[in-house]
Amino acid sequence: MFAVIVAAVTASTSISVAIDPDVSCVTVSSLGERLSRSGISIRQGASTLVAIHQRPTELIVEARNGATRFRRELKRANTCGAVERAVALLVSSWLRQLPQAERASVKSEAAPPIRRAEPAPPPVATRQPQPEPPPVTPETPEPEPPPVTPETPEPEPPPVVVAAPIETVVAADEPEAALGNAAARPTVDLAMLGGGTIGTTPDVAGAGTLAATIGFGRLGFGADLGFESIRAVDIAPARIETLSKWATLNGRVAFQPAQRLSLDLTVGLRVWHIGAVALNVENPTPASLWGIGGALSAGATLRIVSSISAELRVFTSLRHRHETFMLDNAGTVMTLQTLQGGVLLGISWRAVGS
Repeated sequence: MFAVIVAAVTASTSISVAIDPDVSCVTVSSLGERLSRSGISIRQGASTLVAIHQRPTELIVEARNGATRFRRELKRANTCGAVERAVALLVSSWLRQLPQAERASVKSEAAPPIRRAEPAPPPVATRQPQPEPPPVTPETPEPEPPPVTPETPEPEPPPVVVAAPIETVVAADEPEAALGNAAARPTVDLAMLGGGTIGTTPDVAGAGTLAATIGFGRLGFGADLGFESIRAVDIAPARIETLSKWATLNGRVAFQPAQRLSLDLTVGLRVWHIGAVALNVENPTPASLWGIGGALSAGATLRIVSSISAELRVFTSLRHRHETFMLDNAGTVMTLQTLQGGVLLGISWRAVGS
């Protein structure tokens, strides 16, 4: 019975609709179709005016009938159909709340127009301040380990003093001290040298020596045997050849300025034997002469490995007289002068006594 009365009342209800142009989801035709299902028709000039306004995030629906007014804000739905359905239900609900006399009366004159609300200006986007980063809390440094206290070593027992014979220790970087304190340890040096000599004649002749020296610290004595190569003079058709040999007894003084280097000076007595022969003559008579004199030499020895050393020696000698060789019918053909000098180079070997 109640449903029949509502249908009869709403069947004769008409409204006037005003929709803002910026409302996109609700149109007059689509809203009229939904309201017609409830018996509500849309007619211009009806006493009940429904206005729909657009806001940025919602729709404003207003209804006015004389002194009676309704207003509702609708949130945007996901679809336009949902928006139209909500507007239609809202209008139907309002019309049922109006008095029966106001719904039945129809004014002949048009209702005063409702001033459309101006669309609200779009919101101004404001830049949100960036959140400040949280303060950095400095890490608390780990506590340093306590210093390690060194343990006090136990006192060592006093050393036991044992009586021992006193020995003389010679430092390796004091070669002169080593040479001077080695008197109790004799040394034996053997040398083989070769070189050249000049002086007895203007020509240079080869020379060689074998020497042996016994040393006691800086001092020592020794002997050497030497010879020089053949010296010859040609007097056509004859030829005179001489060969000199010698033996020396000497004393030595040695110095050692460096660990591997030693210097020495020798002075001695020398005896010569000079042999001469004439070639390409009838009845040649060989001659054999002896001479005596002095010899002086200076040497430098550089140790190479172990007991092997290189030796350089410069010498000079002086005989007591010069020697002259003569041929019959030719007179004097060769004279050997008294002064002689030369340079020798070779190797030496040293043995140290215990």
